[in-house]
Amino acid sequence: MPNEKISKGILNSEAFAFCALSDFFKADLIIESGICNGGSTEIWCKYFTKRTMMNIPPVIAIDIDLLPKAINRLVSYNNIQLIKGDSTQIIPNIIKEITNANISVFIDGPKNQAGVKLAQICLEFPQVKLVAVHDMCRIFYNTQYCIGRQLIDKWSGVHKFYTDNSDFVFEYKKLDGSFADTPCDKYIYGSCTEKQGYGPTLGLVWKG
Repeated sequence: MPNEKISKGILNSEAFAFCALSDFFKADLIIESGICNGGSTEIWCKYFTKRTMMNIPPVIAIDIDLLPKAINRLVSYNNIQLIKGDSTQIIPNIIKEITNANISVFIDGPKNQAGVKLAQICLEFPQVKLVAVHDMCRIFYNTQYCIGRQLIDKWSGVHKFYTDNSDFVFEYKKLDGSFADTPCDKYIYGSCTEKQGYGPTLGLVWKG
């Protein structure tokens, strides 16, 4: 896919995991919560181009504040709907209205408890096949910055996968280019230990 890695964005390996599992579940619709600069959103626009529903684009992205940088980045794509507003209210309402589709949800805001709560609400709908929550970095596990991962780890009856899985990192960190070999810092890239993790980390959850 390669996509330019921008500040406050996802790694290509994380995007690959989300796209691959969305393909596995034959997703008709990608819903993103939290756009920021539009890096991940642009990947979905490039990858999910097939329209399977009339009058509904394959990508819907929501943020409480649509930044000009994101709007300019995405303006040329005709397979996306941008919505300004509170995704915790908007996304459940969208899902309720679309009952005949397979849906994947990507959450990169709100963070921590609020993001996990939104993920849990989404998974209650049978049409939602996959939920992904960003910023699950293992090094912050016992801190306020990774409460979301602690909460997800307590869920039962679902399958969970994190992109700091050592086998996954070994196989796919090559997608991240130079970021895979940068020194260990807040975002924990390739030169760190397994205990510390890899990258911001995407947590993916689907029903058993």
